[in-house]
Amino acid sequence: MRTSLLLLSTACFLFVGTSAFCQTNEKEDVTSQYVANASFEDDDITKLTAKSEPADGLRGYVVSNPSGWTVNNVANAVSLIVTKDCYTDNNFGKVTTLGDGNQAYYLRMGWSSGTTTLRQMVKNLPKGKYQLSAGVRSAYANQATSSWV
Repeated sequence: MRTSLLLLSTACFLFVGTSAFCQTNEKEDVTSQYVANASFEDDDITKLTAKSEPADGLRGYVVSNPSGWTVNNVANAVSLIVTKDCYTDNNFGKVTTLGDGNQAYYLRMGWSSGTTTLRQMVKNLPKGKYQLSAGVRSAYANQATSSWV
């Protein structure tokens, strides 16, 4: 059985991490068995090109497709791997918090039109009931607020 995981970005920017739980007698975290690079830790930032701006410093590390994921970037969104020490590219300050691990995927559409998709094929998933969740932090212009979903 093949199942597609699709996250559609429509906010200004997103930090994404995923997890999957199998419904058995107890909830068992099966994320590492089926979802590749769920918290974007597999992308070695020492091998990626750092992106910095003179105004505030390190923005992140340029990545077209995070390891294990496919990005269809029609909107030409900013696509980076970030750490808590990176600055956002919209003057909201440092990233400071991540949903899981030490890295996150940063996707910023800004004022562009179009869509950007982030997807992964989950293969060989046994028949059963699963709960899939994604931690997404979004921030919005003119409000300088953000939230975790």
